[in-house]
Amino acid sequence: MKSDTPGTVFSIPAWREGDYQLFQYYKAILQPEFLLKGRPVKAVKDSRGRWNIAAGSDEVRYVAIPSGGNFSPNLRVNQAESWVSGPVFGRFEGQERRSVLVTITAQPGDSLHLGGSHERSEENASFRASSFSQLMDLPFLLSSKAKTASFRVGAKDHEFVLFGNNQSARPEPFAEASAKIVEQAHRMFGSLPYERYVFFGDVMGGYGGLEHHSCCRLSLWGAAPESALSLIAHEHFHAFNVKAIRPKSLLNPIFMEQPEVRSLWWLEGVTDYYAGVLLVRAGLWRQTDFLRDLSHVYWSLERSSAARQVSAEESSLKVWLARGSQGWGGLSYYTKGKGIGFLLDLAIRRESKGERSLDDVMKALYDESQKGARGYDESRIKERVIEAGGDKLKGLFEAMVERPDPMPWDDLLTSFGMKLERQAIVLNRDATDEARRLCASWPLATK
Repeated sequence: MKSDTPGTVFSIPAWREGDYQLFQYYKAILQPEFLLKGRPVKAVKDSRGRWNIAAGSDEVRYVAIPSGGNFSPNLRVNQAESWVSGPVFGRFEGQERRSVLVTITAQPGDSLHLGGSHERSEENASFRASSFSQLMDLPFLLSSKAKTASFRVGAKDHEFVLFGNNQSARPEPFAEASAKIVEQAHRMFGSLPYERYVFFGDVMGGYGGLEHHSCCRLSLWGAAPESALSLIAHEHFHAFNVKAIRPKSLLNPIFMEQPEVRSLWWLEGVTDYYAGVLLVRAGLWRQTDFLRDLSHVYWSLERSSAARQVSAEESSLKVWLARGSQGWGGLSYYTKGKGIGFLLDLAIRRESKGERSLDDVMKALYDESQKGARGYDESRIKERVIEAGGDKLKGLFEAMVERPDPMPWDDLLTSFGMKLERQAIVLNRDATDEARRLCASWPLATK
């Protein structure tokens, strides 16, 4: 790694966006060698995993060994493929906003697959990131056996890339299902916040899924898309909710110190709710499939003692004190946030008599980001919820998000022709006509 300007401190990220745990990725870096104008210089590593170079350095060489977080590998190399992602790269501190050119020496038959645009020559592949933050968000695959299928939505190119143990898998079914999901997201927001998007399907690759601005990595456990539909929808929705709709605390992170984020319940849990919403709208799930999925959320929260002691905000804010990037104190902000998203959606629809929904909140935040807003304040979500659903939503929001109060399942479900039966959310055959009408509109898009 070279720099036009010498630096005196070199560091490797401690965490990565989408995976909120301190992994101290410097531990996967071996044999670092620092040079200045081609000559070795001395570097001293401190307790935080930063190398201090008193004489300055304009070049660093090191060996990176396989590593990963909770949801995705950072480096995996075999004879046929190389998967490389953000935390294998370091930078000279103070130069985070400079552009970075990455050049890869490719073997004959290898193809470079990258979420963003890239240039190729006969001997190598290269791409440029506008900053270190963007480099952290641009994983790439070098492979001689990847399979691809393409589609277009919203005048934007999309590609599904199958790699890993992909011998018996075809990319076309995954691309067809993904296209339906993307179409619904495009219809909801009115635009797509990227120029090109790639779904990296890692067959039997382990881990889970991880979002990036213009791509995502998905762990696939089968040769057909049915078992991965929710994961595909979740990770793609992050292109809107996380990458476009961002809290100020996640703007231009330096990846050494953990940021304070109170709204991970919104970024992860409500995103998980919208994964189901888009699948129903795309015709890939039935309404009853979604209710079955939400029944697991209800059952998990009702049996959780942590849900009665820890708020969604607290679980988000203190995630760094736990492991697994799921929450804190035993409360998953994925699960609680998904339940919150569901009940907020029903409440907004009920109070507005079906004129508005949680879509309006999400679209308003998205429109602000597209008009140049530099991240949202943590209070902005509540403000938009109240605007959409009226003053009654203020108390409901505070009870579900800011306090560990009981969630009003029965009240809202009854209004929508649903009920709780044996720890499951089911349709109520004795519902009123008005409740049936509201139920028929959910989760379809509001007019």
